[in-house]
Amino acid sequence: GLTGWDGLWASVFTLGMCYAPLPALLASRALAVQPGAAHESALLCGGRRLALREMLTTARPAVALGGSLAFLFSITDFAVPDYMAALGDTFGVYPGHVFNHFRDDDYWAGARAAAPLILLCALVLYLGLWARDRWSQETPGSGRQADALDWGRATPAWSLLAWSLLGLTLLLPLGRIVFELGVAGPEAPGTWGSRASESVQAAFDRGREDVGRSFSNASLAGLVALLLAPFLAHLLASRRGRTARLLMTLTALPLLVPGVGYGMGAIAFANRPGWSEFYQGTGLVVLVYAGRFLPIAVFLLAERFQSVPRSRDEAALTLGLSYPRRLLQVFVTPQLSAWLLAAGLVVVFAVRELDLAILLPGANQSAAVRYFNALHFARDGFVAAFGLLIAILLFLPAMLY
Repeated sequence: GLTGWDGLWASVFTLGMCYAPLPALLASRALAVQPGAAHESALLCGGRRLALREMLTTARPAVALGGSLAFLFSITDFAVPDYMAALGDTFGVYPGHVFNHFRDDDYWAGARAAAPLILLCALVLYLGLWARDRWSQETPGSGRQADALDWGRATPAWSLLAWSLLGLTLLLPLGRIVFELGVAGPEAPGTWGSRASESVQAAFDRGREDVGRSFSNASLAGLVALLLAPFLAHLLASRRGRTARLLMTLTALPLLVPGVGYGMGAIAFANRPGWSEFYQGTGLVVLVYAGRFLPIAVFLLAERFQSVPRSRDEAALTLGLSYPRRLLQVFVTPQLSAWLLAAGLVVVFAVRELDLAILLPGANQSAAVRYFNALHFARDGFVAAFGLLIAILLFLPAMLY
């Protein structure tokens, strides 16, 4: 709506804007635990330039991991390119090729079609993990966080740049959505305000049950991630070098597989005699969502766990603490905010997941599917209102955090 683009470049732009927050979020988490003493030492010894270099050094491992995850989500996405191709010039993407092979009864044909993409994603992720390991460093205890870097007379210019990026990536799209709430032809009855009110009311009336089901399934998936992620993250964080990178790549396998392939695999597993209730119910949906997005929570926690000095874990081991108590007191409790954020990210990604929601019978009546269908039927007011409702609900956990 803002650019008037369609086709291939609209898909590239949309996916880039959608997943750019991933490396930014992980970088902000890394900078939030940067020791104040190290930051102030760099500022005193080398001024703002050395302090900025120290901040970039702290953020680089998280940015490498976030960029790799953004690549994985973008290259395995099928719904966004499929929609943009329907609007403009037709183009194909590899997940569509995988989906076409999975439509036959021979599921192994789909698996073979997905194999090159999985290998490419695994290679990119491994390189991202290698870069992260090369740049990462332990964070010594400092007792307080680093203060914001003061840029002096350049502060207004940097602030303007930051607000410009925020406006381009967030405020302008949201503003356009709000504008579309009441847009209509010159002969349409009523005012913009009355039409916008009708669109918002229609979004609540038609979509609240789907939104409720989506958040219910996503919350259960987030709870599963909340329980499992610390154990897997500690397992990965306790390893170093090539072994850790290979384990993390293996853990990320649900993300490496295109969503259509992951969903078809779940259908092939669960669609069997005597399993109809489980296949058509929410149980399969929760397990598939949790399995698909659990690596995100594990990676975020593992990145934070790796910054914990080994001396703390060794001291707890010397005191005779059991493994669950060591995990809770040494790793999870100091990183409580990251733990909750990891589960929150699983909820957010599960709510917005479209490929799996279309394929799994128990997820068909979801917010993502309703929004996608409305988008195809071009009900602009309802599309804008329902999209705004989903965005507000997904922003709420981040705002509370």
